[in-house]
Amino acid sequence: DIALCLGGESRHCEEDGYIRSDHEIEWLKYDLHPWHEDGAIRGVIMFTEVITEKKRLYDELKRHRDDLQSLVGDQTRAIRAESDKNVLLRNTIVAANAASGLEPALQACIDELCRFTGWPSGRCIVLDPQGDAADPSWPEATLRAMQSGRVTWAPEGEGAVIVSPIRRDDEVLGLFQFHAAAEPPSVDVIDLLNDIGLQFGRVIDRFRQEDSLRQARDAAEESARVKAEFLSNMSHELR
Repeated sequence: DIALCLGGESRHCEEDGYIRSDHEIEWLKYDLHPWHEDGAIRGVIMFTEVITEKKRLYDELKRHRDDLQSLVGDQTRAIRAESDKNVLLRNTIVAANAASGLEPALQACIDELCRFTGWPSGRCIVLDPQGDAADPSWPEATLRAMQSGRVTWAPEGEGAVIVSPIRRDDEVLGLFQFHAAAEPPSVDVIDLLNDIGLQFGRVIDRFRQEDSLRQARDAAEESARVKAEFLSNMSHELR
């Protein structure tokens, strides 16, 4: 690139790596421009940006998405029977993977469950990762589901409320709440809600991890931008 630049071409490279003396790879983004003086090319002006940390975050985010897609693929292939329950599980997983954020992913699951069960409506409470205290105004079934980590049911008006925990192992990350018919849910429905609760515990983890990586990436980009601006100003002053 330097030889071409000395020949009169400006060169740009988004990503170029070299091995440092400590055998670690450093990644750079650079622009090369011919330095003209008295009508002739006298040298090269180079603007560089160290993008090692930004590239690491991009690569880590990509690996995370690849791992998630592999997990979804493995789970989808594991579904052998074409029962309505298995179709529902598959649809909620695919919808969550395709969703642009946590709220659309959870709403897609609620819509699929209401369509499958005939329940009129539902909602989701996502607990703060720092730890939400139980709200005393919540229905009794919600409080019991949060404390026990199990699907709960309670009469409510002419119908009932069903509350299903969203779990990561034994930790409750959130709660699905559905308005349902007056009769208690069947064992099959409880098993289905338990399966979906575990699946969406992973979904919540995924979006939280991606959000943390995205914040770290944005911070690295801002730091790189400030550094590049400083180097550009210094280059102008030297000239």
